[in-house]
Amino acid sequence: MNSFVLIGKLMDKPQVKETTNGKKYSKIIVQDKRAYKNQNDEYDNDTYEILFWGNNLNDMEVNDILAIKGRLQSYSFEKDDNIYHNIELVGEKISLYQEVI
Repeated sequence: MNSFVLIGKLMDKPQVKETTNGKKYSKIIVQDKRAYKNQNDEYDNDTYEILFWGNNLNDMEVNDILAIKGRLQSYSFEKDDNIYHNIELVGEKISLYQEVI
């Protein structure tokens, strides 16, 4: 199974862009807190860039807490006679997160 689930804080307002063929997409930056403290007794944060296809992120605001479900996508490219491999997070569903107490 190829999937991820992430709850995190939106760090920047999403900007809708377009590919050369006219397909719309957005990349968002989401930050979450690790589940454990570091040696200084503080929580570290991890930051992720997530790709969304389409134009569905217009209502998101900076500092919104989001619940995101998606998949990993890999690709390779060659540069200066070296082959590089990369993994991209592709969002499939997104919603404002409301914690139930």
